[in-house]
Amino acid sequence: AESITFYGFTDKGFVGLADLSVGEIAIKNLDFPNFDKISNILDSSLANGEEKDILSIILSAKFDKIYFKDFKLSEPESASIKYFEIASWDEFSFKSIELQDYSLNEQSNQFNLETFKISDFTLDKNFTYDLLSSIESQELLLSGDYSEVFNSFVSLDNFEVKNFNSKINNSDVFSLDNAKISNIKFDYFGNDKNIKVPTSFNFEINGADFNYEEFRDVSGGLGFLDGLIDDLDYEKIKFDFKSGWEWDTNRNNILFDLDLGITDAASLAVSSNFIDLDTKILNIQGGPLLTYLMTSPKLKELTISLNDNSLKDKLLDYVANEQNMTTRQLKDFVIQSMDIYSNTLGIDQGLAKDFIEALSNFIEKSNRIVLSIKPLNPVSVNDLTPDVIGQNYNGLINKLNISIGN
Repeated sequence: AESITFYGFTDKGFVGLADLSVGEIAIKNLDFPNFDKISNILDSSLANGEEKDILSIILSAKFDKIYFKDFKLSEPESASIKYFEIASWDEFSFKSIELQDYSLNEQSNQFNLETFKISDFTLDKNFTYDLLSSIESQELLLSGDYSEVFNSFVSLDNFEVKNFNSKINNSDVFSLDNAKISNIKFDYFGNDKNIKVPTSFNFEINGADFNYEEFRDVSGGLGFLDGLIDDLDYEKIKFDFKSGWEWDTNRNNILFDLDLGITDAASLAVSSNFIDLDTKILNIQGGPLLTYLMTSPKLKELTISLNDNSLKDKLLDYVANEQNMTTRQLKDFVIQSMDIYSNTLGIDQGLAKDFIEALSNFIEKSNRIVLSIKPLNPVSVNDLTPDVIGQNYNGLINKLNISIGN
């Protein structure tokens, strides 16, 4: 069918729903090119002709676009969607799914979402056809369980939510500017190519606004943390979060990044690079796996950085008050204690001096402190073990080439 369109659809009692209306429903270029192929694979002993046809239609469906506009529902909860669309659907793979202006009102609770979108979602068709050769899988599909189909997931370019907000008992509890999962890719490894692992992904949250006061009223709070949060005087807890993973299986190189930020408070970022992690690790078990992990993967670089906006001073004031000290006294005590501990532990004095200087600068005036590990030659766990067992801290620091600064 090149085009099928319904205008002004209304119904009272459709599948048990009341006062349902849709301004427009349409589907473009609907086709089922592999209907016969899938129907012939299905076992006739499991399904009658009608069941086989329905399942074959679902699994072979292909269309350029399906959409609806101005969806409204009045009961049991008031809900509306301005626009919903699925584009370029091809046997469960698709170019995009998009939802715009979703709203749900349930008594004194409200939820609103401006945009929800999934882009370039790809499944492995051959995997789906292999499923159909299994009687057990056919039974699941005939019962309406399509979870195994989605095990053939290969890649996803983007999954994004924009401008979500929620109200509980008519009070703002949580809002979100943007959340995104992107660049997700899977590949098959192992001797029989039967081990599926992610080789890349990125995850990001921006502008999450968490109203702790309202959350506490609803949930009862977080126990002992309530007093600390009150004393720190953060009416709302806002945060950003980023994380990424990329495994270059040709070069056996892994990059992993993590960035956690509390808006207007502080952020912690971790960046790492490991080399010589071969995919053969997926076929190793038991003792050989432990041996491999001890000797083969090597740390090339690790950086941990803390950036402060206001949390440092608030925590210092809080701890000083709890200890009946002035903030100045607490700062001096921390710096002096670190100096004493560094001498007691026998840490390289050059590094200890750098650490104390960096910490002192951070406490007094700097808003950043960074720990950097950049071995001159990448190191494995096995390379570091003798120094750890022998408590040779200077040797360990030299091998890791540790530095601390602002």
